[in-house]
Amino acid sequence: PALDQAIGSALPDDIDGQRRPYGDAADVGADEYVPPALTVTPQVLGTLVTSRTNTVRSVLVDVQYTTRVINWEATTTAPWLSLSLSDSGDWGNQAFGQSGERLYLAFDPTDLNPGVYETDVPITSQEASPTTLHVRMVNAEQIFTANLPLILR
Repeated sequence: PALDQAIGSALPDDIDGQRRPYGDAADVGADEYVPPALTVTPQVLGTLVTSRTNTVRSVLVDVQYTTRVINWEATTTAPWLSLSLSDSGDWGNQAFGQSGERLYLAFDPTDLNPGVYETDVPITSQEASPTTLHVRMVNAEQIFTANLPLILR
């Protein structure tokens, strides 16, 4: 009953440093309620591949505004991208995890033309606000390595 019920509150932040109001009006009391929200680090993931290499990368899925463990689900519709909770686990178009766990992404450029491929991976939960991971794969015909001298002064 105290949510969005404060009258005439002029404080811009609550006791935790969160902006007020969150919602139609500030909450009664020193703490503004902010619902849990999923986060992904990094928010944009890119990788460079060739048609002969499969690459695995990972991101951290976590939650803010709560200390509870939150269950989440990640999904993809991109045929060149698979998801898992481990770098050697069961790969598929969806993965289920908990806050604080890493999401692994496998890039498979087999049978794709050279170019840039992009997709969004929604990460959702019934217990927290969703987030989105933007994924970019650059499929190159060849990758050349150059060894440059290092000069220390």
